[in-house]
Amino acid sequence: MHTTLPGGYHLLVVYNITKYRVLENFFLYGLVFAAGIVLLLGVLGGLLVRRTLLSKVHDINQAASAIMQGNFSHRLPAYGGENELNTLVETETVCWTKSST
Repeated sequence: MHTTLPGGYHLLVVYNITKYRVLENFFLYGLVFAAGIVLLLGVLGGLLVRRTLLSKVHDINQAASAIMQGNFSHRLPAYGGENELNTLVETETVCWTKSST
């Protein structure tokens, strides 16, 4: 803080903040580390979801191939829950039921 005193004198008050540099560096390293962990978990989670989804699509593809080759005893696998794959399986089941009657 700088103040001009009567008589033309200058008062300068300074506070040494070097002791806070360590804390500042610790905070920045922690922030970078946390961002790295979040990024790593996001990538691993995405790969896990991708693998699970592709496995289900592969099962459906195999069943559809068997049906197209004339093996009508195969059914598309149902995985339970409300998602797009189950909607596709239910649509196929309804279409197969209507066409076989």
